[in-house]
Amino acid sequence: MTQEHRRWRDRWAEGATIVVSILLALLADAAWGYWMDRVEERELLTGLQAEFGEAAAEISNDIDAREEIVRHTDLLLAARAGDGPRPPVDSIPVILVDLLNWRFYTPVHAVLDDAVVSGRLDLIRSRVIRESLMTYLQARDRMPVFDQLERDFATAQLEPYLGARVPLDRITGEAGGLTPDSAEAERFFRLLDEDGFGSLLHIRRDRTEQALVYARAVARAIDGARTALAGAS
Repeated sequence: MTQEHRRWRDRWAEGATIVVSILLALLADAAWGYWMDRVEERELLTGLQAEFGEAAAEISNDIDAREEIVRHTDLLLAARAGDGPRPPVDSIPVILVDLLNWRFYTPVHAVLDDAVVSGRLDLIRSRVIRESLMTYLQARDRMPVFDQLERDFATAQLEPYLGARVPLDRITGEAGGLTPDSAEAERFFRLLDEDGFGSLLHIRRDRTEQALVYARAVARAIDGARTALAGAS
């Protein structure tokens, strides 16, 4: 082998060493980046699991409260139509509180919302999880419209109507303290003969039932997300 050949061989060897070194460095960097992504993905999934557990509890409470509102409006509408008895006197305070009650779904989703804004949802490799999160976000975004309709009706229509006709301070402030012959109970029962009260009950039931439809859709979306997230554990 001539000296010239040796020089070319050494140059090729040196070049190959440099290329291999660069490739190894890139591979190590990619491996490190992949590992860090998986760490961040795991933290993200853990945070989402906790958030959806809290969201499930909140929407469940909302649904329970709304179902009670519907139950009480049905009770009053049946009594008004003569299809059922008057409610027990000791239930009047609870009924009035329910009629004036409204719910507003406000879950804490710091992890989810940050992941959406920052684009970190792409760290989640599971297509099923990503799709379940998108389904939930769509359901959640529809909920405030019906929450607002229910709240506005309760505060702008029912509160002034009932406040002008029954002593809310003495009735709702004395749960279980009313007697069948009390003036407060009689004033409440006289409402059943008012067409205006019947209309308000009908609308209240309709608004609450609408909100329930979407609250249940949110609950189903939460269940779907929790199931998908549990599968990643």
